Parts: sequence; C-alpha cells; structure tokens
Amino acid sequence: MVTIPGNRVMPLAHLETLRREKQTLSMSLLSGPDFRQVDGDGFVLRTDVTGRGPEALVGGLAQARAAFDAAFPGEWPAPQAPLALYVFARQEEFNQVVAFDELALTHVPLTGQYAPDGQSVYLSAGEKPMRLTARVVAHEVAHHFVDQRFYRGAESPPFWVSEGIAAFIENLADPPEPTAPVDLASLERGLQSDKGYTWMADADRYLRRLQDVTRDGAALPVADLMAGIGVDGTDRTMPYGLSWLLVHYLMNGNGGAHRGAFREWLDTKPAVSAQQLLGRLEMTPAELAGALEGYRRSLEKEKPAGAPPKRSVR
Repeated sequence: MVTIPGNRVMPLAHLETLRREKQTLSMSLLSGPDFRQVDGDGFVLRTDVTGRGPEALVGGLAQARAAFDAAFPGEWPAPQAPLALYVFARQEEFNQVVAFDELALTHVPLTGQYAPDGQSVYLSAGEKPMRLTARVVAHEVAHHFVDQRFYRGAESPPFWVSEGIAAFIENLADPPEPTAPVDLASLERGLQSDKGYTWMADADRYLRRLQDVTRDGAALPVADLMAGIGVDGTDRTMPYGLSWLLVHYLMNGNGGAHRGAFREWLDTKPAVSAQQLLGRLEMTPAELAGALEGYRRSLEKEKPAGAPPKRSVR
C-alpha cells in the first residue's frame, strides 16, 4: 500500500497501473506528424509543440536547473531514471491526461503536473507564449529537483517546501544573457505581455493576495502553512503565495542571513520538522510571521513595471 494526497492509501500495483496507462494515453495524444522527442542530460522531452517550441522548453529546464544549483549547491545522488516531460500543444489534451487519475482531493485548474512516482511532468503550451510555458516547465521540474535532491521518494516534501521552492525558481527574473550568474534575489515583476497575451507577474499576484490576508491586522498564517493546514482549499493563491514568500525570505531576507540555515535544514534527511528549522533560525512562529510581514512590505515598495491589466488573460 502507498499513501497518496490526502493521506489516503491505495495498492502500489494499482498506482503503477495508473502510471503506465497515463503515459500510454499521453503518447497516444501526442502521436502524429508534429511529435518530437528530445533526449537530454537527465531528461526526455516528448511534445507536439511545433517550431522553436521544443528549444524554448529545453531552455526553461536548463535555466531552472542552473537556478536550483545556484540556490542549493551540493552533490546530487545518481539519478534513478531520466525525467519524462510530456508537453501538449493543446490544453484539452493535457486536461484529459491530468483528469485520468485525479488523485487530488480538490479539483483545481492546473497548468502543469509533476508525478513523483513516475518521475514525469505533464503540461500544456496551449495558447500561452513560449516564455510563459517555459516558466511552467521551470516550476514543475523544480518539484522534481526537490524530490530527487532532498527526499529521493522516501517521503513527500511538505507542501510549503515543494511549492515554495518551485515558485521561487519559476519567478526569478530572466538573466540579462544566458551566461550571466543567477541572481537569487531577482524577481519578474509587473505587467507582462508577449504576442498579444497579457498577464501579471506571479510575485505581484501573490503580494496582493497576502496583503488582503493582513489587511485587518491579521498575522500571516505561517505556522499553519508549515504544519500543512489550509493548503488543500480552492484558494490556491494564498498558500502558494505564502510558500513562495517564505522561501524567498529564507533565501534573501536580512541580506541572506538565513540562507545557510535553510540549506542545512534541507540537507538534513528527512527534512520534515518545521520546529527544527525554527530552531536553526532562532525564531518562534510568531517572530517568523512578523518577519515575513515586514519582508512582504519591503517587496511591495519595489515598484513593479507597468500597471495591472483591467482583465488578465492568464
């Protein structure tokens, strides 16, 4: 028996059957004249995205790996198997795949999915520009990096660790040139537009939602987040945003003073005890919540480029 989301259990044989049939369905939907397979270092990309799309997807993966290595330097264990990426040109085909197993307790619209038991990523390019799709690739493969580097399938990472690091990697600003060093404090901010597609950067969406949480003087619920409370609801922006803010603070807050403690905690296997992390930080949950609120305010003061659109099409 194995545990699946929601602390439910199912026979391992059933889960393996689901994984095989899901991959079979994916390959069936991708088959056709536009199908391409790209074999790389530690990954295999299978897609029906045309033109320079596959190149952009591989670039997003490489950029995510460079950012992850800069954020969390150290030795990687030998890979168990290459990461398989299934990238669909059409949203409806991706929807069929993610609805196939539907192991989550709460159904929410997805742009990408990482399946750790199969070491597979599924996502759709849809009508999004490739720059945005590459960021979704970065988010999903960051889940894989967290799983492989720190957990190795022994247990599931806490929500805030997996989603916070994935959002942290995804939302770093693009380097000025491919060979430039990774700036771990950089952020994509403000109104974004590409080929008629307009969206607000995640950092600004997150900060705005967290501002709503604290508008009446309430503290950011960081203790609940670290305990896994309130992460399964339909309001995904708040727990994702708070996870992102927490990781961004641990990496960059107070001039990066907490970065070493966070890295050491992650390298302690299994890194699941939030109390252990607080001990390394020498902070109580209330003190951490206060520090996060101050950090949120400091990020808000950094003016994003452009005003928010009247209606986002993301």
